[in-house]
Amino acid sequence: MAGFWSSETMQSRFVEERLVTPFDRRRIKNCAYELGMGPQALLTGEDQVRHDLDEGEQLRIRPGHFAQLLTEETVRIPPDALGLISMKSSVKSLGLVNVSGFHVDPGFQGRLRFSV
Repeated sequence: MAGFWSSETMQSRFVEERLVTPFDRRRIKNCAYELGMGPQALLTGEDQVRHDLDEGEQLRIRPGHFAQLLTEETVRIPPDALGLISMKSSVKSLGLVNVSGFHVDPGFQGRLRFSV
């Protein structure tokens, strides 16, 4: 059966199948899991392309530049599911545009690289 998972289904499957590590129940909101910014970013137009970030450090992406952002969490998409990637509208309204794909393949495991 095809369809979107409810927040309740997400919570039970994420815990039972360890689909997100580290997992925080509070990050499930409106049938979505809010992933965090990880420890590394790749930026264009900079002297230092790879940026290793300290916890809580903010990253500035200059207008017209491209970046690949690594998620904090490791995700595992089961073979019977497809992950969808999106950004919060509050981030989009600041001018950040998703240029990576919008899905994560069944069977994928690892940190996501999100291109913006």
